[in-house]
Amino acid sequence: MAHFIIMVLLILKKMHNDGYICNTSSIIIELGQEFHNHGGVVECGGLIQVCKVKSDGAGASISDQDFCCPGAEVVQVLQVGTLKVL
Repeated sequence: MAHFIIMVLLILKKMHNDGYICNTSSIIIELGQEFHNHGGVVECGGLIQVCKVKSDGAGASISDQDFCCPGAEVVQVLQVGTLKVL
């Protein structure tokens, strides 16, 4: 299982998490792509800019993260944990 601690701006085409992410900064995912949290844990008070979120699998948890989507609200495909739309 991979562990990531994100303390700087991270810009990605898309993201799939099976491990642990401590995001204290910002993750920006390309428009039209999704953030898939597949059994992973995401926490630590950061911001994730994405328009589609999918969180599933055993142990999947998203907490203490703000979500935003430029010009729209976050589309929640399947969600476990807490999502807060800015």
